[in-house]
Amino acid sequence: LAPERQLGARLDVARNTLRRALTDLAARGLLVSRDRSGWFVKGGPVTIETISGPQGLTDWAAIHGLAVSSTVCQARIRPAFEAEARALRIPMDSNVFELERVRIVEGAPLSLDQSVLVPSLADSLAQVDFSNASLYQTLRSANAIKPSRAECMLRAVIADRRSAELLELSDGDPLLELSETVFDQYGEPFEFARHLNRGDRYAFRTTILAGGVWEGSAG
Repeated sequence: LAPERQLGARLDVARNTLRRALTDLAARGLLVSRDRSGWFVKGGPVTIETISGPQGLTDWAAIHGLAVSSTVCQARIRPAFEAEARALRIPMDSNVFELERVRIVEGAPLSLDQSVLVPSLADSLAQVDFSNASLYQTLRSANAIKPSRAECMLRAVIADRRSAELLELSDGDPLLELSETVFDQYGEPFEFARHLNRGDRYAFRTTILAGGVWEGSAG
């Protein structure tokens, strides 16, 4: 929103009256105050009704008619860390491709995503501009890789200074961390990913069925 002084003049109300109204809207979950940055409209969570297997955010947004874009923070080839090498089943001295992006839905940041891809994909992915391109669409069209399943772990975390700044939050705001290893159509792991999702914009819904089969949805 505009600064309080400008809002008061535009609405022709005293600043104390305006402050009470803004505080009331914040208490109702409609606005949020961010230190010196001012007042912001608090968007509700976006949700996915159904998904079948791993699904990229670009694909999901297209289905639901939402605008999605990305700000690339990192796109580089580097040595794999130990946890990444274990998850991707590659030697410890392997080079992987790291892609880190802020994902933006309908003009507001939703998540900070880090994807680490296997060495066989590193050289080709390093040539792609992922500020406009979809990772999963690129993998399907250029590399003939079809995501088939993902092993996921969800946990609640808080935003540190860097993630808070990138996601337009305050230090300590809630995040929902989704860590996953994604497998291709042949059952081989190709991506190890960590998604930091804004707690006020991301909701996860799942159905657990008898026999250990489950379906999930997130947004």
